[in-house]
Amino acid sequence: MAWVIEQGSSDRRGYPVATGRFEVFIESDDGRVRGPAGISVLQALRWAEGQAQRVLVRYSAPEGEPSLFIAAGRRSDETLPAWPPSCPDLSRRRLPGWEHLDRRDTDPPISWDALVHIRQRWGEAVPELTEAFIASLEAELTRPVVAWRAGAGGGVDQRGEHQNQVDAMPVSARFGGEAARVLFQVTAATVRMAERAAVELAESALSDALHRLRAVENLGSWSTDVRAFPTGTKASAQNLRFDT
Repeated sequence: MAWVIEQGSSDRRGYPVATGRFEVFIESDDGRVRGPAGISVLQALRWAEGQAQRVLVRYSAPEGEPSLFIAAGRRSDETLPAWPPSCPDLSRRRLPGWEHLDRRDTDPPISWDALVHIRQRWGEAVPELTEAFIASLEAELTRPVVAWRAGAGGGVDQRGEHQNQVDAMPVSARFGGEAARVLFQVTAATVRMAERAAVELAESALSDALHRLRAVENLGSWSTDVRAFPTGTKASAQNLRFDT
């Protein structure tokens, strides 16, 4: 059996794209052998059909549409649709579920899920910070926070005389202790606008919480990281995993 599979790649920002180019694999009792790659689907099918009686095609179909097809060797009980589908888009394009990256500032605003991590790069942990932060954040939001989790907070001073200690730490630990993780929704036209809005809301709520707790001595030690995806999409569910 032969597989004709559309190849993926990434754009200059590292986001995934479908290429419209295909590679071929031959499967047999002896294992899997890779055939030609980086070719058109017609070239791939021509080569595959010369190697195997049964040929399956997988491509990056739009969400909700079939992505696996039978091109040759259909069986009497076959349930797979026949290749090709009606007018398949085989240009270089966004992977299904990532089309939001092409939204423009002038597009109508939509709802975004924003996952924000609050980290403390140095200083003693601040008791009750997360609860105060969430209260301040919800006071600024038009919709309730979806989920939140408190972290230990606290971090090693990464300045001057403490640099040797920091250099000995694992790279992952140099970002500081996570003090809070929160998932909430914002409205914006693009992913960049959504992430900027989420950061501004989180930083404002963090500053308010730190002032109310009288823990402002290390205001410069805090950092925020954010990722945003359109609300209710498969991309959001797959990429904004709150518990990981």
